[in-house]
Amino acid sequence: MIQVEPDLGVWQEYASRENIHPAILSYLNIKRQYFCLIETTVDGKMFATPRGWEDLSQLLGVYEKLGKKADRDVVGQYIQHPKISKDFANYLELYYKYQNEYQVEEILEGVIREELCARVAKAPFDERLSVTGFCSQSLGRASGSCAIKTR
Repeated sequence: MIQVEPDLGVWQEYASRENIHPAILSYLNIKRQYFCLIETTVDGKMFATPRGWEDLSQLLGVYEKLGKKADRDVVGQYIQHPKISKDFANYLELYYKYQNEYQVEEILEGVIREELCARVAKAPFDERLSVTGFCSQSLGRASGSCAIKTR
């Protein structure tokens, strides 16, 4: 028998190579305790597992290509812990909202709008943190796609 312990740091390295959805990476950076949680209750097992996060990531990618949004019920199919699936679904809604409002892709292309800068400066801490996370994740994805040539 081999005992395996979940390790978020190791999984994050894997996740960056496998292009796990940035909302999941961002969420798990904030809610590390929800990375792998398995509980047995009178109603049965409730769980959130690394495999569930990865499968959810793939679904989110497909949904985005189709122009659909994942709701709490869809998230609950992969993250079978009601508290965590509800929390992540709420986070995902805010993630999309902030990503759209702050036009992160434009910022990374060099388009800086003074009104957006002013809005970020006045935003609550969690909102500023989300915008910063969007920028760093987008930069990480861009730099990961660059190959360094060596002799």
